[in-house]
Amino acid sequence: MRRIFHIVWNFDERVLMKRKIWIGILIAFLGNAPAALAGDSEVVMKHEIVSSGPMVMKTKFYIHNKEIARRTYKSEEIGLRMGETSIEPMLKLVLIDSQGVIPDGIVKDYYPSGALFAEHRYKNNQRNGTSKMYYQGGQLMGVSKLKKDKVLNGKAYDENGNLEMEFFYEKNGQIRKVKQYLPDGGGYSEMLYENGKVKSSKLYRKNGPVEDLQK
Repeated sequence: MRRIFHIVWNFDERVLMKRKIWIGILIAFLGNAPAALAGDSEVVMKHEIVSSGPMVMKTKFYIHNKEIARRTYKSEEIGLRMGETSIEPMLKLVLIDSQGVIPDGIVKDYYPSGALFAEHRYKNNQRNGTSKMYYQGGQLMGVSKLKKDKVLNGKAYDENGNLEMEFFYEKNGQIRKVKQYLPDGGGYSEMLYENGKVKSSKLYRKNGPVEDLQK
């Protein structure tokens, strides 16, 4: 299993080396690369965790190393997913403070090495469109669709391009469904939610009976 943490905005591999990321998506991404790595007109984001339990994070946006905007988020639990050995919580980051204006266009996030970590499309001062996250080698790690800063759906991939997870949200931002694919291609688990709580959890094997995971 690769390194993913279950949060709507993805923690990168430097923070949680052996956990699975998501977001949902999704989805903003942590990175601590200096803004100087950006091109002349790029908007670059940097992050700082202010406190934990619940986590509070500040994200700052820069052009030419000059701060143009900042956002503060707090983590909230939105549901559960199947971990490697147990059911684990999924989190999302909720906006609690907003300052400044983020220009329409692509905002980038970098690894300390300078490799691209993530790209987010902003419009009307919010994430609208597609957000993508990458491994240091350049392979696609995850992609999410957003509207007015709310995640609609997303996918996560391993370093070989195999689909590992899909997630779907209601219009009000609550999680609706999470699908996790078995690494050998032998099936998938599916969790359905209602009002943010697990309604059903089943394992569908390619060659075998359906297993109810809530029993």
